[in-house]
Amino acid sequence: YAPAYRAGYAGASQVDDDDHSFDDIEEDLRTSYETRSDARLDWDQVRDAARDSYERTIQLRQERLRGEKERVSSGEATIRKEVVSEQQT
Repeated sequence: YAPAYRAGYAGASQVDDDDHSFDDIEEDLRTSYETRSDARLDWDQVRDAARDSYERTIQLRQERLRGEKERVSSGEATIRKEVVSEQQT
C-alpha cells in the first residue's frame, strides 16, 4: 500500500488550499498512482489507503500554533493547552 499512501500524500501537498476534497482530485491521484512503476495493486484495492493519507495530510496542514508570551515574576508559570477539534463535512 506504500505507493498509494505516497500518492495521497503527494496530492495533498500539491493542492493550493485545503478546500479540495479527496473526491475532487481523485482522478489525478489515480493517474499518479497508476503511472508509478512500483504500483502492483489496482486503484480500487488501494483507494482507501490513498484517501486516508490525503485526508491526514490535509488535517495536519490545518493545525496552527498560536504562541503568546507574558512576563511573570520569577518562579511563576502557568501552562495551558487548548485543543479544538472540528469535523469537516
